[in-house]
Amino acid sequence: MLKKISFFVLLIVTIPFSGCEVKNTDTNSLKISLEKQVGNTNVFDYRYTDFHFTSNYRKHPRFYAHLKGSYKKTPVFDTSLISQHITDNRRFWYMLLKKGFSKDSNLAKRLEGVNTDSLGFDIEVDNALTLVTGIKNGQQLVIVDVNKNNSFDADEVQVFPKGFSENPEQDSIFFNSLPLIDYNYEIYALKKMDTYKRKAIIYPFKNHDYTFSYFGDSLNKKLHVMGKLKDYWQGELQVSNQKYNVLCQGFNKEYLQILIKPDSVKLDQKDYIKNKKFEYAIKDTFSLSNSKFVIDSFMLSSSELILRKLNSEHQYFGFRQGETIKDLELMDLKGKTFTISESKQDSKYILLDFWGTWCPPCLETTPLLQEIHMKYSKNLKIISLAYDNSSEEVFSYTTENSMVWPQAFIERIGDPNSIVQKLRIDYFPTFLLLDEKLRIVKRSIGIEGLREIDAYLTKKL
Repeated sequence: MLKKISFFVLLIVTIPFSGCEVKNTDTNSLKISLEKQVGNTNVFDYRYTDFHFTSNYRKHPRFYAHLKGSYKKTPVFDTSLISQHITDNRRFWYMLLKKGFSKDSNLAKRLEGVNTDSLGFDIEVDNALTLVTGIKNGQQLVIVDVNKNNSFDADEVQVFPKGFSENPEQDSIFFNSLPLIDYNYEIYALKKMDTYKRKAIIYPFKNHDYTFSYFGDSLNKKLHVMGKLKDYWQGELQVSNQKYNVLCQGFNKEYLQILIKPDSVKLDQKDYIKNKKFEYAIKDTFSLSNSKFVIDSFMLSSSELILRKLNSEHQYFGFRQGETIKDLELMDLKGKTFTISESKQDSKYILLDFWGTWCPPCLETTPLLQEIHMKYSKNLKIISLAYDNSSEEVFSYTTENSMVWPQAFIERIGDPNSIVQKLRIDYFPTFLLLDEKLRIVKRSIGIEGLREIDAYLTKKL
C-alpha cells in the first residue's frame, strides 16, 4: 500500500529494526497471552503482511528446470510460470551454489562472512511455497501447491477476472472474497526450528512495487503474484487502571510489528501509517501509564509476548513524539563529525530533516525549509540529514539551493546501526522537531507534515 507516495517516499528495509538501548533492567517479567485471530490485517504495515512470488526461469534457469521437472503434471495455459516465495534467501543462494544450479559470483559474494554452519544451511528447512500461474482465455489462473506434494492436481484453481491484476483492491467485493489458504513454513535460527502455521490470501498484482525489480523481465511482471497474511496475534495488557490492546504481526518472531494501544483507541483500518504511533519492536523500551517496560521476546510455542518492567529511574532514548533522542554523532559533507547538541547552540528548537537527492517529495520541501530557516533562525536550528549514495551529489544540491544550515551525510547502505534505523525513519522526507533537551516535540512526514511544524513554530515563536 503506497497511496501516500505522492508526498513522501517509503524506505523499505529488509533488516529487522534495532531497538533502543536497555541497561540496568530488573527481572520483573510480564507475560501477555496472545490468541490467533483471522481477519482484516490492514492496520499493520504492509511489510509485515505482504509477500510475493517470483519465478527463477530467467535468473537461475538450471534450478527452474529442476523445479519444473519435479512437478509431474503441470496445467497447460496459454502463458505460464512456476513461481515461489522463499522465506530465507541466503539459505536459497547457498543451496543454488552447493547443488550446482548456479555459478553466479554475486551470490558467493553475498554469502561472504556468513557462518553457514552456525546458521544450519545444510539442514533441510521447509521455507518455500510454490504455485503455477498463467493466462487462459484472457483470465489469470493461480494454483498453489498448498500441501507441498509437488503436484497441483488436488489444489484449488483460482480464476481472476480480466484486468484484476492491474489494481486488485479496486474490485473490493472480489478481493474480500478471496479464499484463505494454509501457508506453513519453517524458520531455523539459533539452532532451533520454529514452525509457523499461517492463513493467507493469494492474488495476481502486476503493478505492485515489488515488480520494479523485473527490469527487462516482462513475463515475471505480467504474471506477478502476491500473498497477504490474514492472521495475527492479539491480547490484552493492564497497567494501573488502564487496559491496553496488543496486536502482533510478522513473518517470524524477530521481524515483528507490535501495536500496543489503549483499548479506548481505534486503529485506522485504511491507513496503517496513522497507527505507527502505537508501533513497537522486540527490544524496544517504552512507557505506559508512567511505568517503563522493555519488550523482551515473543514465544512462538506458547504465543506469549514477554515484557520486563523497569525501575522508575531507568533512562532510555526513544524515537516517538514525546520521547528524548540520544545526542547522536553525525558526519558532515566533508567527513567531519559533530553532535546534535553541538549544532543547536542557543536555539530553543532543532529541526532534523531526513531526506535524499533521489527523493522527489524531499526536493519539493526545499523552498519551505528555506522559508522556515529565514523566519526562525534566531530560535531554530535546522540539521538536514541526507540518506544518500554520494556526498558530492548532496553537496552540489545543497550549494545550488542555498541550504546554508548544517548538513549531514548518511551512506545509503542499510546500516542497522545508523541514525536512520535508530530513529525508525521509514519514510522520506521525515521531520523531527526537538526542544532544547532533545525531546521530540513533533514528528511528521511529507510537505504537509512540514507545514504543520511551521504552524507550530509560528505559535511558539
